[in-house]
Amino acid sequence: MNGPLLPALARGAADLGLWSLRFNFAFADAGSDPSGGTADEIAELREAITVARATCKVETTFVAGRGLGAWASIAAATDERTDGAVLLGPSYAGQPERRIAFERLAESEIPALVLVGSESKRTDLPLLRELVDTMPSVNLEVIAGADHRFRSSAGRAMTEAILFPVEAWLRLRKGEQLD
Repeated sequence: MNGPLLPALARGAADLGLWSLRFNFAFADAGSDPSGGTADEIAELREAITVARATCKVETTFVAGRGLGAWASIAAATDERTDGAVLLGPSYAGQPERRIAFERLAESEIPALVLVGSESKRTDLPLLRELVDTMPSVNLEVIAGADHRFRSSAGRAMTEAILFPVEAWLRLRKGEQLD
């Protein structure tokens, strides 16, 4: 969770009146590898959603994740009561299990914003476009010049390029008009 992106997203959510909870998966804190099939990470995220709802007493819940967290977010969004998902940099190259995850998200009619870098080596952009173009509840935002971690070719974090579409999408989901 290093870098400016996640803290900036949390501040942006707070500015919109949304609570946010950021955490590392246990494997990251332990310096180890993720669980096979991400089952442990999905369970951790589900538990975090439960704790956040109980602590904050909120009705509206959005889930967001980056990389592996994006895939855990899809599973949590479709299994929990969520109002939307923000998926940052999900790796996709046509893997059947990931296609099924996206299809399940669309079948659940959970609004989702998918952000990927145009220069990501982990995402087959034409395949991802083809997939999400058939899903009315899923919006794809391609960040020009960004890699998988949303950095420019010079290594600069492209935080603002992520914040603007996420804020606009959240405002629309909340039923607010953009200023």
